[in-house]
Amino acid sequence: MRNIVVIGGSSGIGKEIVQILSNAGNGVFATYRNTTPEISSGNVEYQFLDVTEDEIKLNLPDEIHG
Repeated sequence: MRNIVVIGGSSGIGKEIVQILSNAGNGVFATYRNTTPEISSGNVEYQFLDVTEDEIKLNLPDEIHG
């Protein structure tokens, strides 16, 4: 099992990637900006991230590590 970060994981291709990785047993840390995440799984954690906001990008590593 790996822990994987997916930027933009709540819709479109990112959402599908999160599902595939989660179904394969990986721990997934996925970010979203506009669309509320629909996937609910014990091995998927979502965090709001707008990559245009520098302060939020700087805090992302702390959010991932808890």
